[in-house]
Amino acid sequence: ELHSGLRDVLRRAASDVGDDEEGGSLITARTIVDIMNLIGRCVVAGNVRRTAEIAFGQLGSSGPDPTGANNSVFAAVGHADYSQSALVESVMLNGEPGFAFPENMVRYGRIRMPGQYDAAEATLTASDGFCGPIAGETVSTDAVGGNPCLEQTLESYELCCLVECFPDTHLLAAGGDQTKARVQFERTLRSALLYAKTVTLGPLPWAPSNDVLVKNRRIGVSLSGLQQFIARAGGDGNGLGLEVLRQWCESGYSHLRSTDDELSERFAVARSIKLTSVKPSGTVSLVSGATPGLHWPEAA
Repeated sequence: ELHSGLRDVLRRAASDVGDDEEGGSLITARTIVDIMNLIGRCVVAGNVRRTAEIAFGQLGSSGPDPTGANNSVFAAVGHADYSQSALVESVMLNGEPGFAFPENMVRYGRIRMPGQYDAAEATLTASDGFCGPIAGETVSTDAVGGNPCLEQTLESYELCCLVECFPDTHLLAAGGDQTKARVQFERTLRSALLYAKTVTLGPLPWAPSNDVLVKNRRIGVSLSGLQQFIARAGGDGNGLGLEVLRQWCESGYSHLRSTDDELSERFAVARSIKLTSVKPSGTVSLVSGATPGLHWPEAA
């Protein structure tokens, strides 16, 4: 089925586009995405495996088709790219495409908004001098993409290494005692980082992937159930719960960075260029009884 599907897609592309000057047939981004989806369907045909894909397109290019699933557009900071009517209509229809900002992806790990929490008034700033000689992307904006859910920036050949934590569980277990809960939360962060860092120590069989893993040691300690946490920590309408979350994130990140320094020295490997993420989550959060990622609970 895969082979016949590929032949059909390529025949259709040849008849739609015509020949170029060298006598070959040009294909469009839509054709490339169709081929990706055929391969993905083949992978899951046994109904025991999952696969995820993402296609990126530049604004003004011929693709990918913004109406397709899990496609994203690379957008420039400071430009109202999302105001293009075709993109807006597509987002209204089915939520696609997403918008990725490579400049921010490369320059920042965590950011504060202008004028807030000691950030500069004029621009977004790295929250703690993150992008410098110690950590941060080491490649240009045109060399960075992401995983299929786009919660993690990745270079070519690079793999995801994500682990999920649930801060609301600690708040619930501590009976609302935020001081006690935060101590336990940071212990969990340390365990999560130790697990993820250990995963990066295993050699990969494919040399290009192994090379980028050794260089970056990229991991993503992720938080989930955040809406539950905000509600329990003081509520969302008055901003109290969100402020408590910010404080936990700030202290938690500092704890992760110091822990990574310690573990990297112990293991004699490079410090991780990025440490945190927020997964959209799904099954993992449901099993733990948490709402996924940043998502709101769904009404009955």
